[in-house]
Amino acid sequence: MAYETTHPMDSARSKNVRKMNEAARRVKLDDRLNSTERTYAGSGKWRTRAAATVTGHLEVVTGLDSVDSVQLTLKGSLASGFLTPALVSWSASGTAGSIWVHVYKHTSTSDPTLLDATVACTVEWEAVGTIADAD
Repeated sequence: MAYETTHPMDSARSKNVRKMNEAARRVKLDDRLNSTERTYAGSGKWRTRAAATVTGHLEVVTGLDSVDSVQLTLKGSLASGFLTPALVSWSASGTAGSIWVHVYKHTSTSDPTLLDATVACTVEWEAVGTIADAD
């Protein structure tokens, strides 16, 4: 007669595995994210992040259905002879879940007027918002 033995933690482990599988199904990683990283931020909010190469301005698809907040960081350095970016900002896009990322530089070393950057810059972005199908 064969006896089956189980470890007391097996039940807890299988519950955790089931929870992780359910969470993965709710996230439904799809084509709209490509290389975007998505994590749960709590209180029904999700956080997505990635990097984009921006020259002047660029519309970025965040993978969220609505965007509540955005954090931007300029990365890397520019080729010598170019004025470095002075400001990076974002604005809402007309497309749900998308944002505009803007990179500005000074007109010249003697004129602080801001213009769109004319050299490609790497901007890391992180957006927090909601995803309707992930509830």
